[in-house]
Amino acid sequence: MGKTLSVKQDSVARLEQDLSNCRVELAETEKRINDITQSEVSLKYEVDMHKKMLVSWKIKNDLLSKEVQQLLKQLDEIKQGKKLTTDTTGDHAMKEEKDTRIQTLEKTVERQRDELKKEREENRMEKGRRIKTEAIKDSYNNVEQEKAKFINELERHKEALKRLSGEVEKVKDVGNLPEGANAVQLLSGSNVDDLAAPYVSAVESF
Repeated sequence: MGKTLSVKQDSVARLEQDLSNCRVELAETEKRINDITQSEVSLKYEVDMHKKMLVSWKIKNDLLSKEVQQLLKQLDEIKQGKKLTTDTTGDHAMKEEKDTRIQTLEKTVERQRDELKKEREENRMEKGRRIKTEAIKDSYNNVEQEKAKFINELERHKEALKRLSGEVEKVKDVGNLPEGANAVQLLSGSNVDDLAAPYVSAVESF
């Protein structure tokens, strides 16, 4: 009887140790899932930010292009008017006014060209950012897959922990033993194998 009690105590101690280890694994897994969730939120924010920047730059680029075209058209019209005025009236005051407007428009056009050039350079850089964004999207998808995998494994882990906890309680409660059975019989053969299988499977998956 003393030997049987000793075996039972050893079995309970072993199961409680397994239970403790399982809880540690469970806590670590939950922490990893929380970390992945935080990374997921950060990646989603960065992707959205790049999308908004791209739309803004595209609109600005289109507006600058249209403005440059309009200024060039006005400049051409003024130059044509200057030639006509010089040929027909020779009005000096009007000529000076036309020259001033031409100079102003030429400076404006030059400035707009510089801005357009700068904008195109930014668009070129944005192309690199888009490539980075695509990489971020891929990472985001990978995170989603890994998160789903972890959640699935976590559920298996919890189930194994639940069964293990129940088995410890059975062993502690001698009154629950079948008639003619003892702790050694309860924890031997297929009972132990059935108990250990889901726990081992869940732990090996990490």
